[in-house]
Amino acid sequence: MDQKICVVTATREKTIEDFKTNTLLGKSLNIKTYFDIELICFTDNSNGLSKCYNEAIRQSENTEKILVFVHDDVALLDYYWPLRVIEALNTYDIVGVAGNTRHENNYPSWAHSRVENGRIVWDDDKYLSGSMLHDSNWPPKIVSIYGDLNKEVVNLDGVFLAMSTNLISKKNLSFDERFKFHFYDADFCKSAVNKECSLGTFPLALLHAGKGDMNAPEYIDAYREFYRKYNDEFNNNR
Repeated sequence: MDQKICVVTATREKTIEDFKTNTLLGKSLNIKTYFDIELICFTDNSNGLSKCYNEAIRQSENTEKILVFVHDDVALLDYYWPLRVIEALNTYDIVGVAGNTRHENNYPSWAHSRVENGRIVWDDDKYLSGSMLHDSNWPPKIVSIYGDLNKEVVNLDGVFLAMSTNLISKKNLSFDERFKFHFYDADFCKSAVNKECSLGTFPLALLHAGKGDMNAPEYIDAYREFYRKYNDEFNNNR
């Protein structure tokens, strides 16, 4: 395989060895395959993901590789996952495992359409795409199937995002560091779509053990900041 794959992640684990021993992603990458996988791992991390990801982009300037931004609480269960990524990037500029083919003007996440009377509303299934496993046990029992795979979307779940350094350079893509752990993915996808990048989902056996809290103060603050940033654009789309 000629194309180089670089996994980018951030972890609270103190060392690389701790990361490899204690995290799902680290354990996944310990499995030897015939793919040569590079790793950029920010250990003992307290910075926002956006800052870490931008640093990885800077470190990868003037190189030709595929950057895979992925959370450390993800297990890559597909032995051929690098090949799946390469195949998907032959169709789309940026790929992930779950996304939405549309977004409403006040969408609070890739899978939700709006906030109505203080309630977060799940979007219609016909607009959703992708799947992943959700469980902290083995074997996993919870399979989240959002919708058909291999679809072009406008928003991707940040749990797994892959793209080439050539695309990043050509389109001048980066993560907005105002968004540390929430809405960094929504913002990145919106920026990429505005720069005429194509986004798509693809099939990959992936387990995500983490659970987000959309009622957390940090999430709500990021939500407000996201809409302050795009207020004019959303108002013009009404």
